[in-house]
Amino acid sequence: MKYTEYLKKSLLGKITLIMWLIILVLEAISIIMAKTFLPPKFFLIGIVVAVVLAMITWLMHFKTPKLSVIVSLLLIVCLGFGTVSVSKLNNVTNQITKDAQKEVETVSIACLKDSKITAEDAFDEYKLAYMAKDDTAYQRSSELLNDYDKAVKKSKPCKSAMSAYVSLTEGRSELIYLTPMMLAKLDEHEVDVDNEFKILLSKEYPLEDIQTKTVDVKNETYTIYIQGVDASSGNDTDKMNEGKIFATGRGDCNILLTINPVTNQACMQVIPRDLKVYIPNKDVESKLSYSAWWGGVQASIDSLEQYFDIDINYYAKLNFAGLTTVIDELGGVNVWSDYDFAVDISNVNYDEGGQIKEFNQGYNYVNGEEGLAFARARKMLPDNAQSRSINHLNLVKGIFRKFAQEPTYNHALDILDSISTNFVTNVPKKNFKDVFNTTAELIPDIVNDRIESNSMEGEIEFATDPVRGMYKRYFIPADGEREAVKERIDQVINSSKKADK
Repeated sequence: MKYTEYLKKSLLGKITLIMWLIILVLEAISIIMAKTFLPPKFFLIGIVVAVVLAMITWLMHFKTPKLSVIVSLLLIVCLGFGTVSVSKLNNVTNQITKDAQKEVETVSIACLKDSKITAEDAFDEYKLAYMAKDDTAYQRSSELLNDYDKAVKKSKPCKSAMSAYVSLTEGRSELIYLTPMMLAKLDEHEVDVDNEFKILLSKEYPLEDIQTKTVDVKNETYTIYIQGVDASSGNDTDKMNEGKIFATGRGDCNILLTINPVTNQACMQVIPRDLKVYIPNKDVESKLSYSAWWGGVQASIDSLEQYFDIDINYYAKLNFAGLTTVIDELGGVNVWSDYDFAVDISNVNYDEGGQIKEFNQGYNYVNGEEGLAFARARKMLPDNAQSRSINHLNLVKGIFRKFAQEPTYNHALDILDSISTNFVTNVPKKNFKDVFNTTAELIPDIVNDRIESNSMEGEIEFATDPVRGMYKRYFIPADGEREAVKERIDQVINSSKKADK
């Protein structure tokens, strides 16, 4: 019987043909989407399997249509499930790797938070204060005004960030031009930059692309720089960066995670935000946290690589706003505290009211909001920023400990999906599964302290910045601490070399 005659006479033939075409479409979609995540060998195997299945179901459709219905239905269900899974993986990884090589510096024009000025006002009667030492301030503030078809009565150059701020608070100007550099300088003078200003206009300027030092994550040791930035936290100042993980922000949490996939060894090192480092892109010595404000992730990576004489392969950046989502997605976590202290959670989230969370020495259950308070706590702790570094480490362990109760890849994807607007990484999409598998194997050792995890020992000192003459508070590591960090990382790297031999 000819095939055309078979189709005319057989209803099952028509049905199984449609099912066969659906199978082809689902196979094509799955193969195309999976190509990014599969090594070449497995990708070719997938194509061969798809072709074989297509040939078998075609013959069954023509020779045994009744059996073909059952087989085709099972294949469609399996392929449909696989397509949905790969699509989810593709969507999540696309979102969190989008613009992973790019960051922007956001500048803004603001007024005092309690001012009645709005972005809709004409600015013709207002004076704008800016820092004269910033060579681009006048040009960029003019560009920003032009973008919104506005003009000010006068642009007022000020000798320093503080003099511009004082001009604003004393009423000699109504507006102020803010840059990451200026925010950092005001922060040094204990100005509450998170609550003081109301952002009216903003503009983004691209920074240099973030560099990736790619390695074979299945067979080579690699270091991931994990940065927690204090941006998009819901306060007015950070609205210039709201929902934009690729915008620069103050680097308040800094962790180096070095992983050896061959020997399953790792070390996790917390670096204090106030560590005094050389920041190459500004050619100054200042706080590590400010490197992220002044030049984004790449500036922080450059500073850390130069300070410790190490290579950083990849980065993962999380807004503190995303931290609350991670903890809530996990159903809350138990976090260890070395101290008894209390935090006003309402102040942490920059809204009105008062809600005090008390932490006791030992394990404390926290939801997302309370976990954020634990991570941000500093001034009420005995060793200030150093104590906060320890809290960061303990919170990371608490998150790993809770995730270990359901350490599946789909669960990890659900968490990443929930924070996709507050998380970005330059780990290649094709390596996600391998990085996850290695990390999942290490989680029991991390949470049970069998993996070496450290914060740096040292003390806070006040010193004058030799370049700008400002009096600053720095974290100064104890003798040998700088070398100890590099040694711990080198031990993981060298263990890989021994394994290769």
